[in-house]
Order: sequence, then structure tokens, then C-alpha cells
Amino acid sequence: VLAWGYNDEGALGAGLDVSYSGPVEVPVRADEGVSGIVAGDHSSLVLLGSGGLQCWGRNVSGELGYGESGFKRLPVPLKGLGPATRVIPGKWTSALAKGTDGPWRRVGGITTANEQAAKLFEGFSPMDDVAMNIYAVEFALARKPDGSLWTWGTRMRYDDNGQFGDGMIVTGNQFYDYQPQDARQVLLGGATCTGSFCVSTGGRYYDGEVHCLAVTTTGTVKAWGSNENGQLGLGFLSNPGQATPATIPGLSNVTMVAGGGLHSLALRSDGKVLAWGNNSYGQVGDGTF
Repeated sequence: VLAWGYNDEGALGAGLDVSYSGPVEVPVRADEGVSGIVAGDHSSLVLLGSGGLQCWGRNVSGELGYGESGFKRLPVPLKGLGPATRVIPGKWTSALAKGTDGPWRRVGGITTANEQAAKLFEGFSPMDDVAMNIYAVEFALARKPDGSLWTWGTRMRYDDNGQFGDGMIVTGNQFYDYQPQDARQVLLGGATCTGSFCVSTGGRYYDGEVHCLAVTTTGTVKAWGSNENGQLGLGFLSNPGQATPATIPGLSNVTMVAGGGLHSLALRSDGKVLAWGNNSYGQVGDGTF
């Protein structure tokens, strides 16, 4: 596992509170293999091939769920959760994990926020893959088995940058609170999505900068939502954002995507990682700030 960018409170797991503009190795249990990685605001988790979880970073309120408080600058095993098959970031620094028995479970502390996050997915079924804004529980993105994408959550003028992907941006005084049963279908233009980690959201809680990414069955990537920092990879900046998903030009053979605060990443089938968007803390990983 490699990590780079802003490293306050040990978020990168490299042992020091130093930001890195290029990749550094994180000493996880590589002998078990790594099948998934998620990054929260100040912490990170990896899903091992065995179904176990390792975590590191901020842990003021027991967010990491390993049984103690205090920052962890190196990976530690997660306690009290059986084998998992999927893990996504939760609000602030915790996470949600899907066990082999099916349900999503909260990982770590800050219980109210993450219990709300777990409930966010109740009432929307079936779903194969999910993503949500890691800084708020008011927005979710999910993929159904047929490859269609759906979004729900709160929507108002101050934080609507097109992240619902339905071609609309609220500009007046309207307020919407879409429940899972009222989910909005994302306008993919006939495309469908498949595979684990094929959908991702990114953004910042204090300015409504939410953006979404999705890998299609052909290996291209659809992007929509906030684009003031080029996080959609479309070759231009826009404010307000992109309300209808657009295909990122020149990007193909993608198997996985991840949205950061104001940047994005994609993993190609040849193992190459591409990044774009804001690079104030070296999060693009090209050796510059």
C-alpha cells in the first residue's frame, strides 16, 4: 500500500506527521494481500484478503474501532468485526463495513453520525456497490445489479453542484430530502456500471463541493458534480458544477475510481494510477505541490 498527500494526525500510516508529495509505503500485512482501501478525513483503512481490517490515523473518540483511543501513525488491526467483503468511508473518520453475512456495520466511534450513515442505505435494495460523501450523511450514491446508478439525500441551493446527476441544479429556495425510496436515477446516457469500487464520491463538507465518479462496463469513467478545481477531469473548470454525467476524455481501461476532497484518482487495468484536480498538499502524487 502506498500513500501520499496531507498527513495530519498520521492519516497516511507512514509513521510520521509529515505530508508527502510522492508515494510512501504503508507497512500493512501484505502477506494476506490487500483487496480494498478507503481514506477518510484524517484516517485510512485497508481490507485484507482474509477479510480483516487494518486502520490508522485520527482516533480521538475511538473512531478507528481497535479498542483504544489516541492517534495511530502506523496500521493496527481492527477488533470486534468479523470478516468483511467491502468497506467505505463513513462520516469524519470512521467507516462502514459490509460483513460476509450481508449487513453494513459501523466501524469505530462517533456513533450518532455513523449509525445515521448506516441507516442511509436502508430502504434501497438490492444494491451491489455504494458510496457516500465522507463528510456528511446527507448524500449517497448506489449501483443496482442492472448497472444503473441512483442518488438520494438532502438538496438545496447552497450545496447543490449537480452531484445527483439528474441534469438539475437547484438555484432557488427549494429544499428536497430524497429518501432511498425516492432515489434519483443518474443520467448515464445508456451506459451501465459494474465491479467493486466502480462508484465513488468526493468533496468537502463546508462548501458543498461534492463530486461523483463511476466506471462504466466499457472501462471509461463518467464524472459529475462540483468541478471548480478540475476534479472531474473534463479539461475545464466550472461553477456551478456538472449536473449531467460526462465521459472523461482520454481515460480508458479503468477498473476503479476514488474521489478525494478536491481531486480524483483512477486505477487502470495495467496497474497505472492516474490523478487530477487540486494539488495543494501533493495529493495528485506527481512529486509537486
